[in-house]
Amino acid sequence: MDTVPQSSKETGQEPKAIKIFGTLHLIFGSLGVIFALCGLLFTLFIGKILGFLEQSVREESGEEAEEVALLLSKLGEFMEQIRGYSLVSHLVLLVLLFLMLRAGLALIKRKKGADRLSIQWSWLAIGYTILSVVIGFFTMVPLTSELQDLVYEVEGVSPPPTTAGAERILSIVSALFQCISLLIYPVLALVFLKRPEVRRHLEKN
Repeated sequence: MDTVPQSSKETGQEPKAIKIFGTLHLIFGSLGVIFALCGLLFTLFIGKILGFLEQSVREESGEEAEEVALLLSKLGEFMEQIRGYSLVSHLVLLVLLFLMLRAGLALIKRKKGADRLSIQWSWLAIGYTILSVVIGFFTMVPLTSELQDLVYEVEGVSPPPTTAGAERILSIVSALFQCISLLIYPVLALVFLKRPEVRRHLEKN
């Protein structure tokens, strides 16, 4: 006689989501910390690097060297304008990543309340992602457009008539795609770890 497979809810077995998301939290969290620290260091030192490159280029002669030096100067100004936002963004991201690692360790150790830690992290990650994409769109797009106009000016060419509209559409599509892709993991964690059987299993410990 055929038997119907029973779920973890019915058999009392550990839900697979606990081990899977615990492991993924640790992997993604560790990689995220590395990349966030690199981004933080980049933000702190890119101004000095660009300044050094600009000074080196200015020591050379020729019209091309002047154009490159001007671009490096404007790029340095661009990075300085977004420096505050970038620093705050990376610091907040590091806090979220450490919360993710903490939630991952709690899940791996099957600690009571580990699901709540992950759910809290998921909501914070969702909010941070949406807010950072919106702020980034309204701050980065205008600055990038100004930098692009400068490139055309230095090169002595006029931008195509459709460039501005096409770039704006591309920026909107890119921002939406970025937002959706970054939301996939925290939403999945929220859905799977919010299940009653996950909480019941962790409350036994």
